[in-house]
Amino acid sequence: MLYTLAFLCITVLQPQQVRPGAPEAFASALHTSIKPDGASTLDELGNRLLDALSAGSSDELMPYVLNQQAYERLQKQSSAQVSQTLELTSPETLVEAFQSGFKTVIAEGVSANINWSQVSPGGVEQQKAAKAQQIIPAVLLLSDQNNRQIKIDFEAVEVSGRYYFFRQMRLATAP
Repeated sequence: MLYTLAFLCITVLQPQQVRPGAPEAFASALHTSIKPDGASTLDELGNRLLDALSAGSSDELMPYVLNQQAYERLQKQSSAQVSQTLELTSPETLVEAFQSGFKTVIAEGVSANINWSQVSPGGVEQQKAAKAQQIIPAVLLLSDQNNRQIKIDFEAVEVSGRYYFFRQMRLATAP
């Protein structure tokens, strides 16, 4: 299908018929109309968390927090342990817990003299899953301008090949 579309554009539209800036405008409109739904990797999730910490706001992380559709997919494919956990919560309470954890990390970091806008990424480490394979404990590794190591523990879940923040987040080590 993509080949057909490209063929039509090449053969039907002559260069003089294409308005200057049209491809850029189309790409821009396409980019703004597609909203992310989870991350493709744990590293991407960690990078989004770093961006949000630097900005001091969790608003841009909401597409990466387990939403209603992903929650329902997780319920269908989860183990008994994860199903029990999901029965005790809802997507709304997961978002509330995540936002609360994010605010706590920001506040504890400020108390520890961390300038979130000047931290550098060090990657994401996946910890050994203790509860169930679908709940992934992970650590975001950061360093500040003085090369002090900062670790943020968070939970993620993988649903249909996409990664989402789950309930917990905490500042594990501060300089």
